[in-house]
Parts: sequence; structure tokens; C-alpha cells
Amino acid sequence: MEKTSTGKIIQSVQRAIDILNCFDDLNTALTLGQISERLALNKSTVHGILNTLHCNDFVRQIPTGQYMLGPAMLGRHHQEGEVRRKVLLECARDTMIHIANEYHVNCSLFVLDVDELVIVKRFLPEHAMYTVNCSADSYINPLYCTASGKILLSTMSSSELDTYLKNHELIAHTANTITTREQLIRALDAIRAEGYGIENEELGMGVSALSAPIWDAAHNLAATVSVTGISYLLNSRRREIIDEMKALTARMEKKLF
Repeated sequence: MEKTSTGKIIQSVQRAIDILNCFDDLNTALTLGQISERLALNKSTVHGILNTLHCNDFVRQIPTGQYMLGPAMLGRHHQEGEVRRKVLLECARDTMIHIANEYHVNCSLFVLDVDELVIVKRFLPEHAMYTVNCSADSYINPLYCTASGKILLSTMSSSELDTYLKNHELIAHTANTITTREQLIRALDAIRAEGYGIENEELGMGVSALSAPIWDAAHNLAATVSVTGISYLLNSRRREIIDEMKALTARMEKKLF
């Protein structure tokens, strides 16, 4: 049905809406010039509206000078997943690079996509005697013996966990791998109590991981920040790493949600 106007249209509001509608799945980041050309508006007018939208977090300007939808649009647009990834990464990038270099670990950002954790970005240490060759998979698998995977399992209800266990055999990858329901429940209880996940040489000997959750406004799991490294290096500074990761995720939650 064709829309008909029932009153006066506020031109500036309509132009702001038109600017937001310039962004779609194929155009997640646009320059001032591109937006101006698309709408046949002069750059000065578009720039003023973009500044207003930016001040209210409806758009965000990235280092390239391009604009993209901002955190205020999360959950309001069909680009929610892509916007969430970009905003989370922009917020976390500098600290993740610092963590990777300071502690000689791989630092990764994962986001929740339906019922899987999908990698957004992994930063490797620039100068390290030893590094860990992580899987090239785009998602975390298996969940029960990875730090971020166990965080996701810790958010499941008892019935959801039962379903997961019916469909996934707890296979031993090392002597430390969790292989029983009782062991897994104890590990998940510890995550809920302590606020972070641990993988202690459960997927491969000599390699450990830590992970911290990022919660949205409704306290649903949105993402995780994870570090993976040589066990003796990671464990020697575990408390420092956990404190930095928790501080980072707290800032991300406050800024984004």
C-alpha cells in the first residue's frame, strides 16, 4: 500500500532518515561525497546532519573518514550483525593489540551469531619468541574445551545444555579435556561465579586460553574477548591478563550497550 502524508513533513528529519537509509548490506561504509551524491544534496548540508547523527551515536566515523551506522542503530536495522562487529572491533582494537604484545598471546574477538561464536578479528604479538598457530576456522568448535565456548555453554539453560550434550560427544583431546557432564557443570558454575572462562591445555598440550564475556543491555551474551598462548607464559601473568580483559569488556559494554 502506498504511504500517504497525514501532515507536514519536517525536511531536516526526512533528510536524516534518507542518510541512514543510504547504508545497506552492500554499502556498510560511505564517504561524505558518496552520501551527498546519492541524495543530490550539497556536502555542507549532509555534513551538518551527519554531525548531529554522530553526536547521538546513530552514525560513526571510522579512521578512513567513511561513515557507518553507529551503536544507537544496533537492533534497529537489518545490518545489526555487521554493525555490531564493526563497532565492537573499533572499540576494542587498540587494547587488544596492547594485550597481544604485552603478554605475547593471540588476542581474539568473537561475536555471537545465532548459536555460534564467530571470529571477527585476531591480533598476533609483534615480537614474541613463541606464538600459537590457531585454527583457521571462523567459529569456535568444540565448545566444551575452549575458553569462549564454555562461556557460551554457561549461558544455556539446563534443558539447552542437555540437548547440547545429546548432540555432542565429549571427546578427549588431551588428558585435561572435560569428558563428563559433571566436570562440565563444575566448569560452567566456575565461569558464572568468576566471570571468565579458562581452557587449561584441554585442546592441545602446552597451550591455554582465557576469555571474558561481553553482555548486551539485556545481559545476553553478545561477544567474547579471548587470549591464547603458551601455557607457562599465559599462566605466569594470568591475573594481570584477566584484569585487563575484564576492564576492556566493561568499557565495551558501557559504550555500546
